[in-house]
Amino acid sequence: MFIINYQLVLSESEIASLTYEEFIEEHNDDFLGLILFSFNEHEYGYYSEDATIHEFNLFEEWIILWFRMLNDAVLLLKKKGYAAIKTIEEPDNWIVFKNSNENVLIDFVLATDMIPNVIVTAVPLCGIYHVGWENEVINKSQFFSEIKTKTGDLIQKIERLNNNLAKSSVNFQRLKEAYLLAHF
Repeated sequence: MFIINYQLVLSESEIASLTYEEFIEEHNDDFLGLILFSFNEHEYGYYSEDATIHEFNLFEEWIILWFRMLNDAVLLLKKKGYAAIKTIEEPDNWIVFKNSNENVLIDFVLATDMIPNVIVTAVPLCGIYHVGWENEVINKSQFFSEIKTKTGDLIQKIERLNNNLAKSSVNFQRLKEAYLLAHF
């Protein structure tokens, strides 16, 4: 089973009152937060429902970027049967997704061949070492559904809280485009 848990650093009231200029200047056009991917018993990231500010500071991730990369990976899996996502904090580490009939096989690898300026690719990685797990089996429809549901929830939340920000943010619009291409 594949599960995504995430939490934004900003409260709903902080998001609602955020101007586009503040979002760009103070938040680099993305929302920081915690995110955890559970691939059966293997996990990547960090999440705590009752996270402290210390936990947010220690484990913060770019939430819009992660969801955009996941949706890009879904699209590549559907078109090419393979996708790899470069982890944000550890640029040599990749999460690799491969089609296998009704399932997706997932690896966590270290790639020694540098691919500059690429964060999601359909080109199989070379020079890889399995540093985490290999061929973790996830049902494909459940995998796609979890990404679609959690991305849709995030998009709806931001649009509901601050529609002007949602319309102005380049990263948010890229996420929305990736979501629509991947699932509709």
